[in-house]
Amino acid sequence: MLRAFACALIACTLLPAAAQNTPQTPAADAKPQDKTQDASKDAKDKQKPAQPPKKNEPPPVTETIIPMQDAPKMYRAVYTDARFGPTFTITIQRNESRVVVDRAMSGGARTRTFYDLDQQTRLTWTPPSAAGNCVSAAISGDWGDPFASSIFNGMDTHFAGNEILRGVNTNVMEGPAASGGTVRAWFDAATNLLLRAVETAPGASPTTIVELVSLDRTTPPADAFAVPGACNTSASPDDLRTRFITGHAAGYPQANLPIDNIPPDSCKVTFRVVLGNSLTPITRGFQTAVDLAIDPAHFPAYDIEVTPEGHATFAGGQLHEVTADFHGGALQLDNVPAVFEIDTEFGAGGSAHALIRRQCAGPENTLLLILRDPANPSDASAWVWAHAAKATPRP
Repeated sequence: MLRAFACALIACTLLPAAAQNTPQTPAADAKPQDKTQDASKDAKDKQKPAQPPKKNEPPPVTETIIPMQDAPKMYRAVYTDARFGPTFTITIQRNESRVVVDRAMSGGARTRTFYDLDQQTRLTWTPPSAAGNCVSAAISGDWGDPFASSIFNGMDTHFAGNEILRGVNTNVMEGPAASGGTVRAWFDAATNLLLRAVETAPGASPTTIVELVSLDRTTPPADAFAVPGACNTSASPDDLRTRFITGHAAGYPQANLPIDNIPPDSCKVTFRVVLGNSLTPITRGFQTAVDLAIDPAHFPAYDIEVTPEGHATFAGGQLHEVTADFHGGALQLDNVPAVFEIDTEFGAGGSAHALIRRQCAGPENTLLLILRDPANPSDASAWVWAHAAKATPRP
């Protein structure tokens, strides 16, 4: 995908290969088996006591997955998802062409998206009220189907064998991670349902980033797919800012709107990507580039190319990647100019970019990109300066 823009104007199905389940044919000159030895071995095996389950093995899913040829069209699946740092609980409910996906954090932040697979559209809002904050968009086919997971986003993956996971025969796939490490994922061999994904970053212990909690194949209730009447209108940036920072919006001026007089003195800026309402830092799952050398009289054009695996490259002007400079979810920028560009890419999920106008309320200031849903960054976002007393996000 190639995206070009002027700053002044401001996920790939992974199906295990068929050969992975192909039974092996014995060689023509293979020696016949000794059935007497086999019978003796079987008798000894029956005398062995059953091995207890490993203490660290998570509890089984609430249903034993029944092998089937086609993925179900009616179900309710619940996952934990830590791909972006904070842990979400994701609930997917499907009835044929209608799908509802809820993303919730333990702190209460929540989004709901309704997908119409026939019309290839989606509506996203923030419960409990959708008034003023419902966003509609088209989809290109990948909506996060757990039976056709795009967790690898088309990366150069390889088959890593078959394993039994919680009583289910699985195909194991491995591929590179955005951290520079690896991701290992387990898929039900019968339905291709994603059961678990573990990331191992360089020098770190393996971390579970996606885990299936439960699966229910009964038909979800009809009211689960109800769409609020308020979704007939879209939200303005002011509406979103007010909803993202309830009660404190006045202390968070928008950072990407023109202002009459930009103060001449520069300042140090700390940039964070955070989740709406809770302002919880999002610490992974994105790439960021900045241009701190813009000539306001000659705004450059930028080219951002995103590969099928979700990796972005940046070109044009003085735009350069600074992802490696983030520490604990924070990027330090010293002596920022009057205007500068920031582009944050979320792989196959989308992007958020803006021409920022400097507003220094002191020697050190915080710039926030607030997202409603990091899996869909284009749905709703706000670029703000955090000048309020309660501006600093929770670590």
